Amino acid sequence: AIQGGTVAANSTVPNILPSVSWNGISGLKWHNIDPRIGLTYTLGADKRTLVRASYSRYDDQLGGATLYSTSPGAYNYLYYYFNDLNGDKIAQPNEIDTSFLANSVGIDPNKTTVANQIYRWGPGMKAPTTDEVVLGLEREVVTDLSLGVNGTYRKLNDFLWNQPEKTQGAGDYYTSADYVLNSTPAVATLPNGSQVSIPYYVLKPGVAPPFYYVINNRPGYYQTYRSLEFTATKRMSSRWMLRGNLTLQDWKQHVSSSGIIDPSPIRGTTGCTVCNNVEVLQGSGTGSGAKGGVYINSKWAYNLTGAYQIPVIETSLGFNVTGRQGYAIPYAYRVTLTDGEGQKLLLAENQTDAFRHPNLTEVDLRLQKDLHFQRVGLTLSVDAFNILNDQTVLQRDVTRLNRSTSNNITELQSPRVFRLGARLSF
Repeated sequence: AIQGGTVAANSTVPNILPSVSWNGISGLKWHNIDPRIGLTYTLGADKRTLVRASYSRYDDQLGGATLYSTSPGAYNYLYYYFNDLNGDKIAQPNEIDTSFLANSVGIDPNKTTVANQIYRWGPGMKAPTTDEVVLGLEREVVTDLSLGVNGTYRKLNDFLWNQPEKTQGAGDYYTSADYVLNSTPAVATLPNGSQVSIPYYVLKPGVAPPFYYVINNRPGYYQTYRSLEFTATKRMSSRWMLRGNLTLQDWKQHVSSSGIIDPSPIRGTTGCTVCNNVEVLQGSGTGSGAKGGVYINSKWAYNLTGAYQIPVIETSLGFNVTGRQGYAIPYAYRVTLTDGEGQKLLLAENQTDAFRHPNLTEVDLRLQKDLHFQRVGLTLSVDAFNILNDQTVLQRDVTRLNRSTSNNITELQSPRVFRLGARLSF
């Protein structure tokens, strides 16, 4: 439930944004049954083969926006222009042009004197769920060395979305029938120099832009995740140990017509809002912040780590090798509409992973020597990070193609670094 509250009047224009109060908001209640079952069994008289199987259901966490966006006190503003008559660079009431509202966010300009919900919870809204099946096989082939394989399948259902309604509280939702193909497609130039034509949709004449939204479960939309993981583990014996894994994975989204309102291929937090049977991208910053251009998705990744105890000098040599497919680069083109819809970030290609960064490889080494003086221990070490000195591109500016900084490199793999260390214990 949302607690009641009060927002003070705007100190500059209290006549436009007076103080408003509201009571608590209730109605969000979830009941979930989450079965989980697992089985582990050993095969053979030597008990060296292990078989595992499990089924689990998980509920998604309740996101903060699902709560605070329904409050009348949520983030909102009205955008007006002003003429700085006295040159103090501060807007005074007599300088604000209230005859023209440039923009509004989170507030209905026709209902500024009352507490008003722009977002509300839909009836019957339920928690998103994930069903997971895992099958595994592990075999100790020789003493201290085991090989394994794990297969995972997940289906993610009941995603939440903000469904626009035409009349506040009426449930008369917008559908794809309210949109029409724009007469002129967007034309974007990709970093490789080729041009692409991007069809997109706009509201039909006479259909007002959406302003009120209902948080509902998205129909006709789900995601699937499939992976195979191969593992090898050699426990420390005969002066050496080794651990490695290779993961092959495929994470896709599936959407039908019932899960589409605006048919335009808009770049969203999963890569594309309407694209069917494409790779799901996990936007790390989705356009802002230090990781704003990172969209996580790798179809393969591996790691190999090990250590060897060098005889005579009794010094440990360790290594770590990590690699993965380069993350996707979902280039987008921004169009500005004049019908009140604002702007749309259109995905430049039909496939969310049509472009990718170079594959990443990193090799790290460590040399360590332990010395003992009665009850005092001294550990000396030398670490070498990114010994190959690769400077793989990790991130580019993908805010939008029609921007002067588009495709500029914003992050590289850290260069080779050496570190000397000493640790005293007693």
